[in-house]
Order: sequence, then C-alpha cells, then structure tokens
Amino acid sequence: MKVITPNKVIAVAGAVFLAVGCTHVLAESAWEADRIAGTNASYNSYFLGKVGIETADPRSPLDVGRWSGMPGDASNVKASIAGDAFVGNVGGNVARLRMGANANSGFFSFNEYWTASGLRTINTNKTSWSVQLHGDGDYFRVGRAAATDGRPSYVNLLHLSGSGNLGIGTTDPQSPLDVGKWNGIPGDASNIKASIAGDTFIGNVGANVARLRMAANANSGILSFNEYWTAGGLRTINTNKTSWSLHLQGDGDYFGVCRAAATDGAPSYSTLLYVKGSDGSVGVGTESPSETLHVAGSGRFDGGITYVHPQGDLSMGSFTNAP
Repeated sequence: MKVITPNKVIAVAGAVFLAVGCTHVLAESAWEADRIAGTNASYNSYFLGKVGIETADPRSPLDVGRWSGMPGDASNVKASIAGDAFVGNVGGNVARLRMGANANSGFFSFNEYWTASGLRTINTNKTSWSVQLHGDGDYFRVGRAAATDGRPSYVNLLHLSGSGNLGIGTTDPQSPLDVGKWNGIPGDASNIKASIAGDTFIGNVGANVARLRMAANANSGILSFNEYWTAGGLRTINTNKTSWSLHLQGDGDYFGVCRAAATDGAPSYSTLLYVKGSDGSVGVGTESPSETLHVAGSGRFDGGITYVHPQGDLSMGSFTNAP
C-alpha cells in the first residue's frame, strides 16, 4: 500500500479509494499517483475508475444504490455497459434507472441493463420503459416493454422525428401529428410527404384501415374520412368503403358535407348539404340554394307546417292529406 500525504491519493493494488479530506484525485495505480503528485501541482479534481455510492462493488463509473440481486449474467455489465450509470434503491431485483450512451444515441431507461448477451430486465415482474435520443437516426422516442424474464421487447409509443413530425403508435410519422400509423396505404402514399405535409391522420393500425384526416390550405379547412392527397390527386385508403368530407371554405364562403362512393381511384364527391355563408341559405342536394331552404328533390314533413307571410300565395306542387 502506498500512502501519499493528505489531499493526495491512496491506491491499493489497483483498487480506488478516496482518503478523508482528499480534494483531488483517485488513481488506479501507484504510478499514476506519483505522476500526479510529483509533476502536476495544478491538476483538477477527477476520478479514475468506478465510483460507488451506497455500494462497495460499483459496476459502472457511477453506481448509486448497488446492483444487489441482479440476474446471474449481470457480471457482463462490466464490459458491456462500462460507461452506464445506474440510480436506484438497494435490494434484491430492485428496478433501477439507467443512463447510458454510445456513439449514436443516449438512453434513459427503467428496469433494464445491457449484457454481452443483450438487454435484460432487472425485475422480471415489472414493465420496462426507455427514452431514446438518437443522433444517428435523428429522432426522440419513448418505448415500453411488457414484463419478461428474457430480453425486453419494446413497443414504440411516441416518436418525434428530426423534421418535427410527431408519431403516436408509429415510428414513421408522415405529418406533424400522425396518430395510428400509415400501415397499408396505397403505393403512391410516398408522395404524401410533399403533398400533404401539414395534414393530420387519426385512426387504428392495420392494412388499408381508413383514417380520419384533418387538413387545411390557404382557402379552406377539411375534415374527411377514407381519403388522402398525393401529388397524383386524391386517393381512397380503403377502396371498399365510401369516403366523406366536411369542407369549411373561406374562399368560396360555404360549408359543405360531401360523399363519394367506394373506388380504387380518385373519389368523386357529391355535395349532400350546402350552407351558403353570405345569407345563411341551406341547400339539400344542391350547391346553389336560391331560397333560405332549397331542397333539390322531394321532401316530407311528418309534423305540421306553419306558413307565415304578410302577403302572397303558398305554391304547392302536390300534397297528401293522409294520416
């Protein structure tokens, strides 16, 4: 054992200790202690080796709360995640917070550690969570894995791409908010990035599952079902379902409810309800209401009709006075 004066280093057989009152360095060898003590009087405080808080057997550069009760292959941790830091309470199989990084990404995770055999959970009865900051893939991601006694299998719940698109339930968000993925969209969906970059899609995951689309341009806002826009024009998502669209038109000053029959091409919409903004007139089956209520077709009233007008006649094409 080599003892250096206070405020210096005590090094024993390569192990690392901090002497009481020491304000400077831990060294892993007597040679390092001599080098620092004899040649560098203005060195800064630092530690060489692993530091344990509440543990005499630190397994990483900073080990807070010990590794008590880890699975048997936890011994691999020394080589496989030597740069990770673990924070948590002492106890058998107690899940910990892990902070780690490699050349490509940084991690904050709970209830996992990496060994030479791969990822493992600490407490096999608890779920695992991971927050990943990926510089190589250029994304931020939140994932969850079900409890397991093997390798945790993560499902990515939240994905924020470097372009600013946020995906919930998808790792490839195609719009600023993409909920439910774009699985099963027709082949020309690749155009979506340029053609409807500002649109938001909400729906369930699955091949050819129709979604709700919210979109706007400089002239109008659109809430539609079972359609998306590509550089080649409108397309349906599920070719066996009808499409619906609500148009809030600022340029044309109207509100419209439209429907298109199922198709494997561009949906062809018919306007079923039209509200004219300038005078409030409503058209049923027409986009050109000439009266406050204009029905393009027959109508039926199961209740009574009250007609109030200062003068003039009530013109009726036909009527049925029957119960």
